[in-house]
Amino acid sequence: MQLDFGETQLLPRVETFAGPILVWAPDEPVFEAVEASLVGAGHTVRRLEDDAELATLSQGDALLVAQCGPRLDVQQAFLRGPFVLVEAGRKPSVALAARAYGVVAEPGDVGYAVDRFVEHRRLAREVAERRGPPRRCSRCGRGFDARKARGAGTARRFVRFGAISLCGTCVEALRTLLRQAQAQVAVVEADN
Repeated sequence: MQLDFGETQLLPRVETFAGPILVWAPDEPVFEAVEASLVGAGHTVRRLEDDAELATLSQGDALLVAQCGPRLDVQQAFLRGPFVLVEAGRKPSVALAARAYGVVAEPGDVGYAVDRFVEHRRLAREVAERRGPPRRCSRCGRGFDARKARGAGTARRFVRFGAISLCGTCVEALRTLLRQAQAQVAVVEADN
């Protein structure tokens, strides 16, 4: 008897960005190195030719890879959405580097920064999908009913604090305890 397990995929599965990655690099060698890095990682690339395209297309969900320089510093007010900076011998301004998702020293390393961005976005999407309505109050154990929560009154509503879900009654009880504690502190301070 011979077992056939088929072919095993050894390469890790890397998601690609949903749309093309916008690349703004005025220097041709920098653009070619960035393009080779991104295409090698399985991403599609769209080159922005001039400053007007940079100002209009780098908005929303599109990821921008931009080369540092004086032209980019002038256009930084128009940059919306996530972007990765490529130093390529030029240091970015402090304000621009603070807004960037990542700063890469060499154009050939852009693929790693983009893959990290894609992975972060995938993980955030998974967390958002897992986060459903609360099942029970973490304090009293009251069950959550979505139909009753839409009605009037705060007792049926739930509030989420990270992994903790509290019903409206428990939130009000905690607020009352907090007010009492603050009043006791104020009395003690007045006595001193």
